[in-house]
Amino acid sequence: MSTGIVKVLGAVLCGVGVIWILQGIGFLPGSFMSGQMVWAAIGVVAVIVGLAMLGVVRRRRGRGSSGGGSDWDGDYGDSDGGGGGGGD
Repeated sequence: MSTGIVKVLGAVLCGVGVIWILQGIGFLPGSFMSGQMVWAAIGVVAVIVGLAMLGVVRRRRGRGSSGGGSDWDGDYGDSDGGGGGGGD
């Protein structure tokens, strides 16, 4: 699945989950879901799944942008280039 689609679905799921939570706790009246705690619980699950989807996309994007690895070469910037700093 494309990362753009996963991003949109994750964001929509988070938004819908928040609405379900608010309806479930009775904050948004006027629906058959209002005041039903089961919908608040379903909303919490929806938000968690949506955030997980967004987290996966973010993690993939971070990995893929640098060519498969970190730019850090393990050298802490010491001038002798030895990297170990053992006794000279």
